[in-house]
Amino acid sequence: MLPKMKSEEEKPVHMTTAKYATSIGVLIEGSLPRLQAKMVGSDDYMHKCLWAVNPLDKYFKECKDSWDDYQKDWRDNQGYDLPWIEYPYTHEHVQGWFEEYGKTVGPTTLEAKAEWIRQMTEANPPEWDGTSSMEWWKGNDERCQEMKSKVKRKMEG
Repeated sequence: MLPKMKSEEEKPVHMTTAKYATSIGVLIEGSLPRLQAKMVGSDDYMHKCLWAVNPLDKYFKECKDSWDDYQKDWRDNQGYDLPWIEYPYTHEHVQGWFEEYGKTVGPTTLEAKAEWIRQMTEANPPEWDGTSSMEWWKGNDERCQEMKSKVKRKMEG
């Protein structure tokens, strides 16, 4: 059965959930392997796009400005007279998060990713032999075709 997304009063149908998007992604990638092959490199492309339109300095400033705007609104428009609280994070905090992520999870830049892939490949070379695999298929193609014919005849009845 195909996954379905139903609209709700405050959630139109085009606003999908993570569960729905994951189900659809698995279904499409499993059904269309060549499409998946065409998507190789799209994660790097999206990484470049995201950082081009939303660099860290710009994003950090938007977060800080939003924090300050909320405090101004509460003070000026809602009557709260509370002490001003500075934005609780600095660029150093955020940079530290990136460094920790890089150490514990994985690379945070495309350059670091390329280096990581190089190191992983050197440490763990591929364990398959593409040439032998192709030779096996060449040698067994007749048997595969024969089996396919038998199945077809059986299905035709």
